[in-house]
Amino acid sequence: MHDLEVGEQQAKTFRVGDADTAAAMGSGGLKVLATPRLIAWMEHVAFKMIQMHLDPNQSTVGSEIRCRHLAPTLLEKEVRVVCKLVTKENKRLVFDIKAWDEGDTLVGEAQHTRFIIDMKRFVENATKNN
Repeated sequence: MHDLEVGEQQAKTFRVGDADTAAAMGSGGLKVLATPRLIAWMEHVAFKMIQMHLDPNQSTVGSEIRCRHLAPTLLEKEVRVVCKLVTKENKRLVFDIKAWDEGDTLVGEAQHTRFIIDMKRFVENATKNN
């Protein structure tokens, strides 16, 4: 892994569509941003932030996410996810992630851990174990 330092950040904005709602995902009955989708967006930003710094044979896998979904976000509203690398220990990376809506309300916050893996070795080990 090259050039990724503790303190670096990346952000991405998402728009809540029908498929992103709790009603559509089956995690609730309302047409508001589903917690599983918020978590997926958070993981996506962390993954993309790291991937460009890895060798072609490497990737990352998520191992833990502790998320608090703090406020509802309505259909067609935007959510800005900001991911910050806070710990880098060998192959272990920890991120603090926050998400805000268009009105700057904090929608969610999380701490997310990912591990750098060799893709071929990871798949071989997974195949052996299944």
